[in-house]
Amino acid sequence: INAEYGTAPPKKQETTTMASKDLDLVVFGATGFTGKLVCEYLAEEIVGNKARGNIRVAIAGRSKASLEAVRASMVTVNDACSDVEMIVASVSDSASLDAMTSRTRVLITTVGPYARYGIPVVESCIRQNTDYVDLTGEPTFMRKTIASFDAVAKKKKVAIVHTCGYDSIPSDIGALLLDHHVESTHKQRLSRVLGFIGKSRGAASGGTVASLLNIIKNTSMDEIKAAARPDSLVPASIQPRPKEKDLRWARYDPDAEKWTAPWVMEAVNTRVVRRSAALRSGRCFAYTEVTEMPSAFAAYAFAFVYTLGMLLLVVPPTRWLLERFVLPAPGQGPSRDTVINGFFNHTMIAFSDDASAPRRVTLRIKGKRDPGYGATSRMLVESAICLLSRDQCAMGVDGGGILTPATAMGLSLVPHLERAGITFEVVDDVAV
Repeated sequence: INAEYGTAPPKKQETTTMASKDLDLVVFGATGFTGKLVCEYLAEEIVGNKARGNIRVAIAGRSKASLEAVRASMVTVNDACSDVEMIVASVSDSASLDAMTSRTRVLITTVGPYARYGIPVVESCIRQNTDYVDLTGEPTFMRKTIASFDAVAKKKKVAIVHTCGYDSIPSDIGALLLDHHVESTHKQRLSRVLGFIGKSRGAASGGTVASLLNIIKNTSMDEIKAAARPDSLVPASIQPRPKEKDLRWARYDPDAEKWTAPWVMEAVNTRVVRRSAALRSGRCFAYTEVTEMPSAFAAYAFAFVYTLGMLLLVVPPTRWLLERFVLPAPGQGPSRDTVINGFFNHTMIAFSDDASAPRRVTLRIKGKRDPGYGATSRMLVESAICLLSRDQCAMGVDGGGILTPATAMGLSLVPHLERAGITFEVVDDVAV
């Protein structure tokens, strides 16, 4: 067992430096549902585009034939994609992973469930000094990478950046922008932030469902309980510890003057935002995230359906029926119309901590395309491109570790997100 990485090492452990790499971005998992959307965006906006820096791109996956089909689809969008290299690699073959990661400055991986397939990829990126972005929404996986690889990634100055999609970029960057606004405008600090998920249009894919089912089926109750703690991703040295509880039922919020209901990704996004705050400033502000509802009836109805759905997934017989007849299978996802014409809206309300002159600041976040796939694929690419300019990122050229979007890229990610159709706007700033 390798003491540095925590697992059995591959037979060869040759390492590379950033300067020796001949590729900028490699998309691992290019043949999956989200991977294809990532490749589509690369074909539309990145490959051969001098304005974006002539970024050198390759696609990777287990099957050369499937990769050829993806590249052919890219060529129909952009002739320059005929030069995109294909790399055959598998999570079960560490040598193939090292051959892939040794060549690229940043790896984009969509291969999930990450709890099942992600650890070998993270290990390879650290071995080969390659920055990494993913779109995981699995707190149990993130806890494992923090425990096993944060120290060595810092030492080697490798950025392992989780949650670079709809989970959790809008929340994480939104909270960062509010923190920056309150500090730069009013010389105050944040006390608490409320996140409200508004109107959206999107749908789940088989990959997302597979990740959730993997947690339910293959994660111990102790691990689930540990990941569910409000402070589950916050370094142990941070005091005081976050204590906010996730919303489990309908509730009227007096600050927003709105009825709210549970939000399925609160268990992920809130933990990421708290980790970001702790890593940036050594302290956590209070952060919660809920679904905005139009009425009390709608809130209670939503909460009932949400709770019932979770119960049906936990009970084995009903879970089997849902998997067999209702839920999308891996590789399946939203319709083309939903991916293109989907959208999302968030509102974040922040309160400062100055008792003598407190401020209330409201931020609106809007995104084009289906949030979980159309928008996520673009956020993921733009996160990777942002990492190519480390000198402009929050972590700097010497940064590394198990990071979040706010602590790795920081505010430098905002113009990249705007290119992808995601906007942030402070719409209100008042004394309270």
